[in-house]
Amino acid sequence: MGNLVSNRVKYFEAFQTGRKQTFVKANQKFYLQLKMTDPKDPTKRVTMPKGIRVRLMANASALKNQGATALTDDQGKVCLAPDSRTLYAKPDYHFRIDLDERTYIDIDRMKRVPSKTIKLFDDRKLMEIPMLVDTADGGFHYDETQLKLDEGKLKNYDSKKKGEGTAGAPIVLEVRFYWFYLKFKYFDRIKNAWGEVAAGMPIVPRLDPNEDYLQQYLLKDFLELNYLLDHEDKSLQHHLNLLGFACGRVDGIVGPKTRAGIKAFQKQYGLQVDGIAGPITKRTLEQVFYRRHIGVYKDNAYAVPVWKKMSVAWRDLFFETAMPAQVVAKAYALTTDQQAARFDLFVHTKDKSSTPRLIHRETIAEDNKGKDNKPVPYEALEFPKQRNYYDLPVEWSSRNYWTRYGNRMDKGDRYQKVMKDRVKLFPYVTGADKRA
Repeated sequence: MGNLVSNRVKYFEAFQTGRKQTFVKANQKFYLQLKMTDPKDPTKRVTMPKGIRVRLMANASALKNQGATALTDDQGKVCLAPDSRTLYAKPDYHFRIDLDERTYIDIDRMKRVPSKTIKLFDDRKLMEIPMLVDTADGGFHYDETQLKLDEGKLKNYDSKKKGEGTAGAPIVLEVRFYWFYLKFKYFDRIKNAWGEVAAGMPIVPRLDPNEDYLQQYLLKDFLELNYLLDHEDKSLQHHLNLLGFACGRVDGIVGPKTRAGIKAFQKQYGLQVDGIAGPITKRTLEQVFYRRHIGVYKDNAYAVPVWKKMSVAWRDLFFETAMPAQVVAKAYALTTDQQAARFDLFVHTKDKSSTPRLIHRETIAEDNKGKDNKPVPYEALEFPKQRNYYDLPVEWSSRNYWTRYGNRMDKGDRYQKVMKDRVKLFPYVTGADKRA
């Protein structure tokens, strides 16, 4: 009797506000199959890996009904079948990939890679996929004759219908992206020849000069996360959780779970394992978070996947190195040379027969000891030793012909034009901040 009264009240409220009543019933099943652009052949599509979480949403709210959430199987399929409890408010249903942490795929094996196994310089070809993709914001591409959505939603869905798709013929939701292959040139003074920067430099696309691609396409916003990063310890918990080092609720309280997450992170990245988020741990965490495998090194070039929403047209497109120092500047200003060194990359050529390798500025100091056995920073090295190191630009962008620099070192015109493939890259004109 109580349920009947409650149902009538909610129905009347919906009638007053002009909303049609919509029901989710146990016999309504939504069969979906998630596909994505094949990383090995952009003309083909492959099923998304096992374990991707998919939700049936109601006007941006996650349904709490049992069966409204499922994980993809080996064929990228899910069946969303909410139980018989009835929902009344916000009845515009839509479908969403909804992940709790940054998720990576080994594109050689097409399997998910546990976040906690990834190194900063990882030899595997790892591609990050978005944490959140939704039909409501045009994130998926689909056959509109098979799935009729209004603004990406099943508005006022008929309660008499059995659902969408079948087990044998599911509705295909495709996540589409395009590869852009880039080669970055530098002059190797030891080999006396132009070389290409090998794997390890983080490259991110920019669809708009003021847009943070990582935040907009690969992470959830604060409304989705349901918390604000208004405290340093909240940012710590936020970064740990999204990298897969679970530390529980983001509340700014460093308790046992947070300390366990800190220890797991410190162990993974070779830091002192004490559960304390000191300056070195925080800087390393930020570096890992902002510079981890956004671009993949494949086929002797930096292959950068650029995600393409169904309803979004690109106004601008260029590429640059990930710049964590700028991204986190509002929350954590990099105040010392030692802290900034964690973000500064060099190419090191030991001798003419050796293969150049990518290293951090602080590694240079560790590898070069003075007479007192103290580390010697790059700037203090004698010129013959400095020649072995090539300082990569912090702001190296495909828009630059000569790379503009934001630090005190004068790079001159040594940086050559970024090689392009299937995308127009804009050179930098000397003395003027404009396109050629």
